[in-house]
Amino acid sequence: MRRVLAGASLALLAVTTLSGCGGDDEKDAKDKASVSDFCEANTEAGEAKDLDALKDAVDKIDDNLLDDMSEDEKDGFGVLKKAVDDADKEEDLAAFEKDMSDDDKKKVEAYNKYGAEACADESSDAPTEDAPSEDSSE
Repeated sequence: MRRVLAGASLALLAVTTLSGCGGDDEKDAKDKASVSDFCEANTEAGEAKDLDALKDAVDKIDDNLLDDMSEDEKDGFGVLKKAVDDADKEEDLAAFEKDMSDDDKKKVEAYNKYGAEACADESSDAPTEDAPSEDSSE
């Protein structure tokens, strides 16, 4: 059952990056915080272990949608949110993905592309947990 959820949530919400925050002026810091919250919510969705966690993460994404999204990108998220909100069990997500119209697929792809691009810069600002620390003082 978890495999169905993982496959569906990863396919539906392909944006799974960790976020960081930083900036010098107040507006930049606010914008970064918004992107950070958006990216964090997408990461939570991609890592959801069950349908309830996925629903919570999708609600968090909805609360943190960025202002510069196009209509297709917003519509793509709307398609995903409706699918997750309407799902009673993980298998419902797999059925939704299978039955999605070509138009909805294009919108979801637009949302996923937007999210990947928005969070790519964010993840490059964040320290990586797996990266070894380099000590250049010898």
